[in-house]
Amino acid sequence: MLQARTCRNTLILVRLIRFRYKLLLILVAHPNVGLAVAQVAFVQRFTMGTVMETDNVLSEYEVGDCSGVWDNLENQVVYGLIGQDGDRLRVVSTNIYKSPDVQHEYCVVDNTMRDGVMRDLTGVINLQSVYKKEGIYLGIDNKLEGLGITAQGLLQGTYLLHEEREATAGAYSGKFYSKFEESEGNPFTADASQLIAVESMNNAFIGTWISFDSPVKLGATWGDWRVPESA
Repeated sequence: MLQARTCRNTLILVRLIRFRYKLLLILVAHPNVGLAVAQVAFVQRFTMGTVMETDNVLSEYEVGDCSGVWDNLENQVVYGLIGQDGDRLRVVSTNIYKSPDVQHEYCVVDNTMRDGVMRDLTGVINLQSVYKKEGIYLGIDNKLEGLGITAQGLLQGTYLLHEEREATAGAYSGKFYSKFEESEGNPFTADASQLIAVESMNNAFIGTWISFDSPVKLGATWGDWRVPESA
């Protein structure tokens, strides 16, 4: 009950911020006609060329809970960059749970380290698509055989995360890409075949940071084990 009430409060706050800064987001937005092509290319790199089925099967997961894909990352494996100078950014999820009110929406409680300052971060993740791999990859020499893996694939969607209100605070928004696997009795966890692969990551968050008090907009990306390329 407490978690549900906390999630509702987070959703209310995020929606207020969406409304308050809607004009600011419009003012600093710059259309990119090549964005769709760039995203396709990024997904190919991110999935290491894995062939995905073409159907978005999001509707099959009306009841499923994907939070296990994001809330198991430790601080030392998250790497990020912000701004043209590539300043260090670290965003670590401390609590992610499915919204009790909105389908495919997840409440997020994070910490962020920016400019050497640790800040509280809250917001939402919106899941928009689920694509499954064609077949199941069990790693080199079938190291994952016997784990009961029934499906692997890619989650995609958007996020809006806002820092605790203070001087120089702002909000992160953009798109995320996450690899997942399902196993018997253990739905939606990070793809273990990718955790043991070289040059791989399971989560990539790619977007921007926008100041609350000025039209300052900076590129901001983070992921597990390495900084993702921009999409």
